[in-house]
Amino acid sequence: MKTSEYAVLFLAVVVLILGSKQAWAADAVQSLTSTNLEVLTSSQVKDLTALAQKPLEEQVAVIKKDVPVELLSSARRGGRHYFDFLGPAKKSIEEISEIEGLYGKATCPKAGAPAVLYIAEDAPQTTLIHEYAHFLQMKNEKRWCELDGRTLESDEHRERALLYHRFEFNVLKTMWEMGDTLTKNFEDRILIVEGLNRETTVLKKAGLKPLDEDTEAKLAKAAEDAQTEINLLTWILSKPEEGQAVLAKMDVLTLKACTEASSKEGMPLIDALNGCFKKRCMLTNVLCKAPEVATADQVRKYSDDLFSLIISMTTKNWSDSTCKLNDLKEELTGHVEEPTLCWKKWVDVATPYKRSAPLRLVEVSDKEGAKFFKAKNFKIDKQIGFFTVNNPLGFINRTYCYFIFQGVAKFSSLPIDQFAFATEGAALAVNKREEYVKWLKDDQAGQTCSKLVKAFTGETPSDLKSVPKHKNFLLIINRLASLPGGLQKFEDNVRVDVNHERLHLIFATQSVVRLQTKQKWNAQTPEFQKAFKEAHPSYDFSNEDILLREFYSYSNQDHPPVNL
Repeated sequence: MKTSEYAVLFLAVVVLILGSKQAWAADAVQSLTSTNLEVLTSSQVKDLTALAQKPLEEQVAVIKKDVPVELLSSARRGGRHYFDFLGPAKKSIEEISEIEGLYGKATCPKAGAPAVLYIAEDAPQTTLIHEYAHFLQMKNEKRWCELDGRTLESDEHRERALLYHRFEFNVLKTMWEMGDTLTKNFEDRILIVEGLNRETTVLKKAGLKPLDEDTEAKLAKAAEDAQTEINLLTWILSKPEEGQAVLAKMDVLTLKACTEASSKEGMPLIDALNGCFKKRCMLTNVLCKAPEVATADQVRKYSDDLFSLIISMTTKNWSDSTCKLNDLKEELTGHVEEPTLCWKKWVDVATPYKRSAPLRLVEVSDKEGAKFFKAKNFKIDKQIGFFTVNNPLGFINRTYCYFIFQGVAKFSSLPIDQFAFATEGAALAVNKREEYVKWLKDDQAGQTCSKLVKAFTGETPSDLKSVPKHKNFLLIINRLASLPGGLQKFEDNVRVDVNHERLHLIFATQSVVRLQTKQKWNAQTPEFQKAFKEAHPSYDFSNEDILLREFYSYSNQDHPPVNL
């Protein structure tokens, strides 16, 4: 696998929105220190941990000895109803103010009425432990209920805000530390991880250090994994047209990068622009049937706004009263990885984006082989079946899950919507085909990847039966991902990628090469090793074999050893 330098433009940083309660943070937590964030006693934490190991109905029975538990009805659709046994509901979530996350609330006793734990009928399972922990905190920190329901002075507002974040952090940290003791589904994990991340960020902004470095690192990793799961579920539940809408945006980014790179090499802007459109249409039959051509007037009109120029060419002769050029541009620049409204509308009516033919590979004849890509022959070429793809969906369908299967990349390091425009090639071993097909069928990650690819491309991942039986390897070159380097360097970039992928195969089949590569890597300075890893963020370099393989290919791809 070789990822384009342009790939970094597609890798988005996920930002957790902290919400309005954070704005006062520097003010409100001044009196806190990192040592007085605990509210629950060690005995209470021990009891909560033991309680969490019981079945849900037994948890309720124990808690009811301390505080009433009532069900709230919810008009929301979807969601498991774990708490229906509490019913029937006498109130709805709309009748209870300030429900945490719309799932539950621990209330203070008022005017002779007892405290109550309210649980929404569609709440995640851990909501019960979460709200009961808040009830225990209220018993320990009586000031919370003294402030409840009153018209507060400004200082009291800050005090209550301080208590709120102290309570939330303490409960979420306790639940995080319970680990697998808690019965959690995906939604429970998200709420705990993102909630603890949120509260930790608020406290850190106030100058506190609420978590030790090891815990903070584990939390960051859990947050990354959780966001990956969210992204996977989002695409798995999406329609192929929504994936196409994102690919349309990636297409514009590719054309823009190609035009900019070509013009920087001295090509007039209009020639660079039209040349990139023409080359893109030559490479793929799904993104366009014939290249659009920009006029001199168009280029003058948008000379300082290349995004608008390329979008106007891409969506030529299409109009929608609710989707103007600026809307398409804003959706692209502000929400590049989302299947936004106007881009979905455009893809829905744009014939070039409607895939009618089955996804397929384009085979390069044995006689042409590496020469088709302007690359020199290697001895190993006789064992390779050379292919290209004629659309980005075909590359995704044939190779994305294989990369996950190999452990080269993770779902999080190279998301599926960015894959076809950021990955220039793939080398697949024929003798791994049966193992790969079994992985797709039986392994949880394989099953997830199959659903993901089908949701995105409309077809399940290829079982690679089309691989020539007399070949040991399959080399798939995705020339579309070389386009951002510019027209002048296009052929050279493709040649380098063909070298890169074949070097992978040499590394895999020659033990002497692997030994020499490890020695060479170990001889590098720590600064070099760090820089190399940071320059290629999409790879899973926790696997030493992948690290050494990529180091070997990147080190030799421009000028391969003459004896290959």
